Amino acid sequence: MRAIIPCAGFGTRVGMKSNQSKELLPDSNNKPLIQYSLDICRLYQIDPLVILREEKKDLQEYLKKEKVNYITIKPEGEWYDTVLKSQGHWDENNVLMLPDTKFDIDRIKDIVSGLELGNNAVFAMHYVEDPENWGVIHKYKMYEKSKELTSPQWAWGLIGFKCDYGKILFQNMRYGNMQLYNCGFTYLDHFEDVTRGNK
Repeated sequence: MRAIIPCAGFGTRVGMKSNQSKELLPDSNNKPLIQYSLDICRLYQIDPLVILREEKKDLQEYLKKEKVNYITIKPEGEWYDTVLKSQGHWDENNVLMLPDTKFDIDRIKDIVSGLELGNNAVFAMHYVEDPENWGVIHKYKMYEKSKELTSPQWAWGLIGFKCDYGKILFQNMRYGNMQLYNCGFTYLDHFEDVTRGNK
């Protein structure tokens, strides 16, 4: 199984320079933010792949020291476009982890089990009051930062996906909403987007 960790963003929300990596900002334990995801990968024997920009030399050096595989890309568009640029490196089963998030790690087992049972994708969900700021699932449709859904909804914190379905899933995120099929769901007791400050 492979973990896809997109780190090609510019960190404008937290005031980073273009050659700096928000993924290396210290967390509450004084560890780089990305280390949380890397530790989970080691715990569950998941092979991580980090996607980043060439300018992020600091993150490249850190990943080399940690012996973590990475690819460099020229980012175009949103985070899902970044993820699609890594598809030549996907495994049959994959999990998307955002590098500045924290969650209850036992849900990884649910995602792995769900994919092994044959689901196209397994979403680990958390409840949000402001669906327009998140990727949310509503009536088996996936919305990316939807303006049409204003009441509280379930947002995804992790996505496990089969290789072929992932291509369909991420290509369609830019078009507003996508009807999901043969997908499973599990629920996060805790989810925190560290750099956004929302839980």
